[in-house]
Amino acid sequence: MLARFVRGLSQAGETEPFFLCGALNVNAENFESELSRARDKEACGMEAFLTQPVLSERAARNIERAREALSGRIIGGLFPVISERNARFLHSEVAGISVDERVIEAYAGLDRAQGEEMAVRLCARAAARIAPFVDGFYIMTPFQRVALVCRVMEAIRGQ
Repeated sequence: MLARFVRGLSQAGETEPFFLCGALNVNAENFESELSRARDKEACGMEAFLTQPVLSERAARNIERAREALSGRIIGGLFPVISERNARFLHSEVAGISVDERVIEAYAGLDRAQGEEMAVRLCARAAARIAPFVDGFYIMTPFQRVALVCRVMEAIRGQ
């Protein structure tokens, strides 16, 4: 595993120290298998995990399970979905992302401004839900909408 190799270089003094992070798919159909892989990653030197976006209650519950099972830091992924079309595309076409049907339906009939407002609310709600189980958040930027990400950050800080 690459993490074991990099950790070995760092311990041998051949490189600057690394902070090793790996992926944690909280949307995995067989999350027990995903947790097993994460434990293996920790044994190889992973210190933190970045999750897939939390767009369902199942993903949030899996973060809770991960907190109990893993010793490394967990950084919760947030994705501001901007429209019903965007939600359906993410759910059906992007591996590792699962969007709850209620989230998809929440965007039905919304215009761009309303969709962005919904994105802010849903990201803030997801952040509040998983906050007790994560060590921080990272926010994916949809379609270079940096201003939207700033609004999400402000909403999370305001909670």
